[in-house]
Amino acid sequence: LECKPGYYCAGGAQLRVECECAVGFSCPAGWNVSTAGTASEPGSFAAGDLAQPVPCKAPAGSYCPKASQTDQGVLCAIGKYSTGGAALPLLCSAEAGMYCAKGSKSPSGVPCPEGKVCKGGTSGAND
Repeated sequence: LECKPGYYCAGGAQLRVECECAVGFSCPAGWNVSTAGTASEPGSFAAGDLAQPVPCKAPAGSYCPKASQTDQGVLCAIGKYSTGGAALPLLCSAEAGMYCAKGSKSPSGVPCPEGKVCKGGTSGAND
């Protein structure tokens, strides 16, 4: 018998203990390492304890990193963008005069703020 998801089975499936995972962690089927579980993969979210990872529900401009603390993810860094959901951040391809601000939803970015210099690509807006 295999150890069921949400359980820790150090001595086989007959000796199973419910996992006590923190948010962002889970115990997959066959888990025999510890009751703390393992970090959820990027693009997914685990609510902790017995819960198994589910696809991230991040809005555009956000993503779920490894061991995400929320199914809504975190904002993409400057120079990256995400279409949301379970998608991971990608590098921006903004043209000169444009940049991808934190939380960008598109690879083309937004216009450079007045008084700033934007070289395009993954560069931010600089003085």
